[in-house]
Amino acid sequence: SVLGVVGRFRLFGLRRLEPEELFWAAVEAQLLRRPDQPEAQQVLQHSFKPLRNPEGYIAARDVLQVLSYYEVPAERLPVRSLRRVLLWLGVDVRSLELEAPAVSIPAPGDPQEPDFRARLLKLRIVYHDFAERFERCTARAMLQLRPPEAYLAAGEVPQVHASGPEAAVKTQVAEAREAAANRRCVVLEQEVRTKARTVRELQRQVGELETLVQRLEAELHEERGGKVGLQA
Repeated sequence: SVLGVVGRFRLFGLRRLEPEELFWAAVEAQLLRRPDQPEAQQVLQHSFKPLRNPEGYIAARDVLQVLSYYEVPAERLPVRSLRRVLLWLGVDVRSLELEAPAVSIPAPGDPQEPDFRARLLKLRIVYHDFAERFERCTARAMLQLRPPEAYLAAGEVPQVHASGPEAAVKTQVAEAREAAANRRCVVLEQEVRTKARTVRELQRQVGELETLVQRLEAELHEERGGKVGLQA
């Protein structure tokens, strides 16, 4: 199983994974099990991007169906777990709380469960945000599934000609570290873009709040002026 794969890699000293990390590790593990072992960008380009609508959204139902094609049957999860997975995939929190609030999650077997599941599947995800999240999280999962120690233990680092065994081992370790550093750079670049987008959103919200404060101050000033006129 996928969890068994993750458990075996913990032999290399990995920390205990959180549920979200286990989910993305499962996605990446299924990609690695395929004969072609597609990278995240290839999966996005060929499987997810064609489903993007002209407004730049992708339906949650379509995302789950593609994951099911890659043998990650998230859409068959209980509604509580499915709701959590949609958050990990990038569904807007406000839309999720509006359409399927956490306080109204039905119990298993409840007659309202099919309706709640249908509302979850009707949600939309901003494709650009989903694509960035997919690349970032699968890159992190790769670091969990194939750390440098795993490459060395499995003998997957290409052999090189060297003057002696010690030099060959040092070269292998250096190449493994370089590969890990390159993957880490990809993750960091994705995080920087995400944080930059967050900063822009916060700046927009600050501007709206400043405009609102100015309007309230103007209304308060007019109200005070009206009271003074009445007293006079």
